[in-house]
Amino acid sequence: MPERFDVIVLGTGPAGGVVAKECVAAGLSVAAIDKGDFGGTCPLRGCEPKKVLVDAADAVARASNMQGNGVTGNFGLEWPSLHRFQRSFVEPIPKAVQHSLHKAGITTVQGVPVFTGANTLSVEGRQFEAEHIVIATGAQPRQLPVPGNDLALTSDDFFHLSSLPSRLVFVGGGFISFEFAHVAALAGAEVSIVHRSERVLRPFDPDLVARVEEASRQAGIRIYKDTPVHSLSEDGSEVVLTAGPEGTQRFVADAVVNAIGRVPSIDGLDLENAGIEWSEHGVRVNEFMQSVSNPAIYAAGDVAEPGQALTPVAVMHAETVVHNILNGPSKTADHSGTAATLFTYPPLARVGMLESEARETDPDCVVKHRHSENWSEYQRLGQQYAGYKIVFSGDRQRVLGAHLLGDGAEEVANVFALAVRKGLSVASLQDMLWAYPSFGYTLRHMLG
Repeated sequence: MPERFDVIVLGTGPAGGVVAKECVAAGLSVAAIDKGDFGGTCPLRGCEPKKVLVDAADAVARASNMQGNGVTGNFGLEWPSLHRFQRSFVEPIPKAVQHSLHKAGITTVQGVPVFTGANTLSVEGRQFEAEHIVIATGAQPRQLPVPGNDLALTSDDFFHLSSLPSRLVFVGGGFISFEFAHVAALAGAEVSIVHRSERVLRPFDPDLVARVEEASRQAGIRIYKDTPVHSLSEDGSEVVLTAGPEGTQRFVADAVVNAIGRVPSIDGLDLENAGIEWSEHGVRVNEFMQSVSNPAIYAAGDVAEPGQALTPVAVMHAETVVHNILNGPSKTADHSGTAATLFTYPPLARVGMLESEARETDPDCVVKHRHSENWSEYQRLGQQYAGYKIVFSGDRQRVLGAHLLGDGAEEVANVFALAVRKGLSVASLQDMLWAYPSFGYTLRHMLG
């Protein structure tokens, strides 16, 4: 006989944890199954350990920028110590998460789940059945589709480097490459980014991305665009990467990091046994985060199609799923006003629509684009690259999109996210008595 539960959750990251705890709190019987360590992508091999590295690198960059303005001394990153510090955040998490789930009354199972029917699973010989199964298995590194790809480190591997290679090549032009490249460059490595097409950092405003590229080059990072990778090979202790339209460019490094992105972690689940439709972008769901082909199944977070690989989005998905399990499909996922930040130095943030997207929905939209490194907020820090682009509705009463470059961008973006999501008017934002001097107060300049 199978072990029966009201809800089974696959994955124990931010999405899975929320579903499991809120469902058990509502009186349902819940099991949480994870094929790996408990905790999920963000806490174990994503945003949380990354931010430990980024904050240390930012401290060095900021202090270096202020040299000659009252700040003296030599600053740098000591990688082995930083690595140990980063691991001190990560290593306690699996045990703490599992204990927290147990304490809440959730049955935990560690092993690889495989669907055996519409609402049944097998986990290494144990059989399970539930009224609802929630897939929240997150994402995993995308495989580099070239010969010798096994020679490349993954983004997950980067977090386990106890010593930093002297020469690093990052393959890919997205979040992972740029954020890790900035950290590695500030730690003294020789760093290159190799990207297959002309445009990098596609989710962000291209005008501000161009300035991130300038800042990256000033930090010593070499950026090679329109340079598709052809192969990887070994030459003694070195890794050789060939790239370019004809495969004639040669990069020699101590390590190559595959940072071309992540894909939904659905391999091995045997979704077809449950009649679950999926694509390379994840489990296909409707507006209620429910499978389009099996109403017993929900999906949340990075594994759901369509979606955004952001922790706040995963949590919003999870809360949507919980509501619909408890009350029937009635609450829809709302992605409006989602904020995203690239944690390079300086950071680049985005809220709402790109200029190109806004012009499709509101051809009369108004765009204000300025450099802002001459503002005192940035001059105090020696920040050389700062700017913004605000996309207003045609009547200039609402913010459709906000794009920010410079220190504090991620925090100012949160204010814009509130405005976009809740439909706050420009006038109401201007009416606020913001703290001064602060990055938040700069909204008055941007909106004026």
